[in-house]
Amino acid sequence: MVLYATLLGQAWNILAGFGGQFSFGHAVFFGTGAYASAVLQARFGWNAWAALPAALVLGAAAGAFLGALSFRYGLRGSYFALVTLAFAEVFRVLANNLPFTGMGVGLMIKLEPGAQNFQFADRTGFLYVILAFVVAGLLISEWLKRSRYGAWLQAVRDNEAAASALGVNVFRVKLAAIMLSGALMAAGGVFYVQYFQYIDPVIAYGPAVSVEALLGPIVAFGGVQAVQGLSLEIQNPITALIGPNGAGKTTVFNLLSGFLKGTGTILFENQDISGLPPHEICRLGMARTFQIVQPFAAQTVRENIAVGAHLRHPARADALRAAEAVAARVGLGAELDKAATSLTLAGRKRLELARALATQPKLLLLDEVLAGLNPREIADMIPVVRGLRDSGITVLMVEHVMQAVMNLADEAWVLSNGRLIAHGTPAQVTSHPAVIEAYLGQGTAARLKAAHA
Repeated sequence: MVLYATLLGQAWNILAGFGGQFSFGHAVFFGTGAYASAVLQARFGWNAWAALPAALVLGAAAGAFLGALSFRYGLRGSYFALVTLAFAEVFRVLANNLPFTGMGVGLMIKLEPGAQNFQFADRTGFLYVILAFVVAGLLISEWLKRSRYGAWLQAVRDNEAAASALGVNVFRVKLAAIMLSGALMAAGGVFYVQYFQYIDPVIAYGPAVSVEALLGPIVAFGGVQAVQGLSLEIQNPITALIGPNGAGKTTVFNLLSGFLKGTGTILFENQDISGLPPHEICRLGMARTFQIVQPFAAQTVRENIAVGAHLRHPARADALRAAEAVAARVGLGAELDKAATSLTLAGRKRLELARALATQPKLLLLDEVLAGLNPREIADMIPVVRGLRDSGITVLMVEHVMQAVMNLADEAWVLSNGRLIAHGTPAQVTSHPAVIEAYLGQGTAARLKAAHA
């Protein structure tokens, strides 16, 4: 039964290990597979081998049902784990009260020895079957390590917001993971029924199965309105959005990139993208970085960048090659095979830029990509950003480092308390009285003017 426990652990690991969605109620998939096989054989006279794929489909369907209810509303972490536990208990109660499941007595399948009936004279036959299931689980795990979908799933595990900003449909990725995990867990349920020829609600949906699988290997935005009556148009190659802390700059980025829903209209290349989710906006050609850099911790620099490259390059090999080219472009060519977490802050800033750049954006939103860098590192990054403009990418940057704004931006918009207060060239806006007062306090502009009179 060691291989049987291994199979359950593999199923759990797809969702929790690769996907980061911890489940305390994986018995819901095990029991669904077990009962599907038993009911089809005992009530409808199906052959056990024919019942196997049906059980896997129902296990995946149970995963889709649970995932759709949970992931659609943003449940994760301990909330998601508790929901899975509750679902397992609901299914146990149902099985305990439905006549076709045998209710509390359980259900026994007919003894029909023979390999054609998934019943063997000795344990050797069962050993081969469970070994095949475990090998299938291993192949799935290897595929997850090497495929585009696997890269997306691990990215979602590490940072859902960053993955979404790179064009990953987080909901679909997590839903596919729970369906795949559910199908493999259902295979364990089928094996149990054939091995013991019996199933009941406690065995199927009780906590013991979930524990065995485990051991086998709401965000709201409210309060002060952050931006009010905002209207701006980005026409120049590099545009800066500046303002004091709390002005609403990052909120503007979140609205543009789909992480927040506003009441106004956002046009991108004459297309209304208001209300679109981040991954769809990224697919249209708008990518972003984040103020707080969080690389996908379990992946190398190359693999981190490939998550973004997969948006345009479905094949893993093509995405990895594209990642190399992007890494060279931002000065990370020598760091490709290093763990992303080993990079310095300057390196992580370059990696954040590279991931977004790998999606081949038309408009790139840079959220304080120079924050926290020393003067030498800032000087090294300025040509990299300028190179984006030279390659035809339009850049909108939020930045506090005025040296960079003055050197890079063609125009600047100034935001204060959620409102635009100035617009012009960097030199024009930095001498604007409203801007001086926003940064230095009310009355400062008048005092400076009097001092120079």
